[in-house]
Amino acid sequence: MNADTILAIPLDEPGRLFQRAQLDQQRKELLKAWHPDRNKDPKAGDVLNHILKLADLAKERIEAGTWQTPGLLELKHASGRYEIRYQSKRNIEIGTMYVGRTAVTFVIDKIHQDLVEDAKRSIASISYPSDRVREQIERFMPKIIGTIETDTHVGFALSKTNDVLLLSDIKNHFIDRHIPPVHVAWIISSLMNLACFCQVTDLVLPGLDSESVFISPPHHTTPLLGGWWFATKGGGKIKALTRSAYETLPPSLISKPTTRINTELIKAIGRDLLVSTAPKPMTEWLALPSSNDAIQDYAVWRDKVLKDSFGERRFSKLEITETDLYR
Repeated sequence: MNADTILAIPLDEPGRLFQRAQLDQQRKELLKAWHPDRNKDPKAGDVLNHILKLADLAKERIEAGTWQTPGLLELKHASGRYEIRYQSKRNIEIGTMYVGRTAVTFVIDKIHQDLVEDAKRSIASISYPSDRVREQIERFMPKIIGTIETDTHVGFALSKTNDVLLLSDIKNHFIDRHIPPVHVAWIISSLMNLACFCQVTDLVLPGLDSESVFISPPHHTTPLLGGWWFATKGGGKIKALTRSAYETLPPSLISKPTTRINTELIKAIGRDLLVSTAPKPMTEWLALPSSNDAIQDYAVWRDKVLKDSFGERRFSKLEITETDLYR
């Protein structure tokens, strides 16, 4: 590795430089190689200090049982270790989200354990008004497949399939960070369909944003996997909120939440994803405040806005896979 490569390693990712079993030996060799008395690179002193900081954090994590190899999270618990393989990770308001091929895992600081328990209760209490609705919707709702508890962290893992990708990862994949409007359209359509279900079941999801929403490009679906620690029922209490939701939602909705929150945040997602050249009917609809009726809003979107924006309905394939995002 050259100086710039080493200096580019974030201080919170020592696993990109060291291996757990060889930390002491690698540290010794790197410090020897980059000592300014031996190495005449003008950046040698900076590299040496960076190596020392990375090595210190590596040692701390090994001793605490929180060592991370790139793509692998290892957490120590009372009877052993959790091993979580992931393709992408995101810092979230109360911890870290790890996106893998078949699971999304949330590792939360233990100080927020009450919010984790709230999320588990919200997921467990999802109800369906009929067997027909269950058949249509249940596969888009979260399913807990494992829980986590260490001395310092708690969390859980949700199942997913490898075609389900984090929306913000897809957004960042595009050079201008804007997904083509025709694909934003089906993302909004799928989210609005789920907003109708949430209205029927009085489920409020203040955590909806591009960092919590997942999409399946081949199936045009949006499984609801993120942000469940913010979930509540209409008229309930919002204990915590993302910055984006706080800046988007009217204060009256924050103090007395209703399912209108869902459609307001879905529209905010659409505005965040679109380019200025998107069809005018689409941008105008996204700019308007939502009503108190997601079913009515969805009907206007589906029957008028989409038709005025794109003409007759047709399937538009988004050519992107996990390999494109995480290779």
